[in-house]
Amino acid sequence: MRFGILAVGGLLLVACSSDLSPQDTYSHYLELLVSGDVESAWALLSASSRDRLARAERTWRSGGQDDLAPTGEAAPPSEDVEGFALFRRLVAGPGFHGVPPLPSSAPAAITGARVDGDTAYISVDTPEGPGEARLVREDDVWRVALF
Repeated sequence: MRFGILAVGGLLLVACSSDLSPQDTYSHYLELLVSGDVESAWALLSASSRDRLARAERTWRSGGQDDLAPTGEAAPPSEDVEGFALFRRLVAGPGFHGVPPLPSSAPAAITGARVDGDTAYISVDTPEGPGEARLVREDDVWRVALF
């Protein structure tokens, strides 16, 4: 089961990232996605993001519909922690939600950050124009809040 690998990887990543600023954390998250290290990127997600992905994956596996899950196809078998198979699918690229793989220059697209208590907003230049990513502070670590 891959849960052990994810848990150990997540603990190591959290230990190494506890001093990172929100901007550095988001840059690191993008670097992980660009390099294909989806397991380490998963470890940087907020608890609410992982929970949302797990709910969507359960719905996908049961044949139901969810805005995050693909329609018209069965969920692949998985021994991963719940939600991870869907996350891997979401960040895999073409053909799903129209999102291509991230270019290697993605971390350089970060243009600024604003912190408001335990929430940070990261300004990002995207091909569609300016965007904003949200991070939340959990257990003294900044985590990416996708939802």
